[in-house]
Amino acid sequence: MVYGALVFLYDHHKRELEKSLSNLQHDYYENIISTSHVHVDHDHCMEAVLLKGKAVILKAIAEKLLSFKGVKHGKLTLTIALKGHHHGK
Repeated sequence: MVYGALVFLYDHHKRELEKSLSNLQHDYYENIISTSHVHVDHDHCMEAVLLKGKAVILKAIAEKLLSFKGVKHGKLTLTIALKGHHHGK
């Protein structure tokens, strides 16, 4: 399992974009820990999505979200794979 953060900027005037972003996030609710939404200016919003799961799934989520028309740019950062649950040992 890995954890990740996807941060992206998008044009909130783009028709249906926020609905599409939300629908995709609901499809992957088991992988999404939380989202944070920031109103950057009159035209743009920034979203930070915290994720957990298999790296291949998190990369697929990021590719889908970043491919929507109106998403300006974004970046996915992943942790290293976590083996077991040793909590600091």
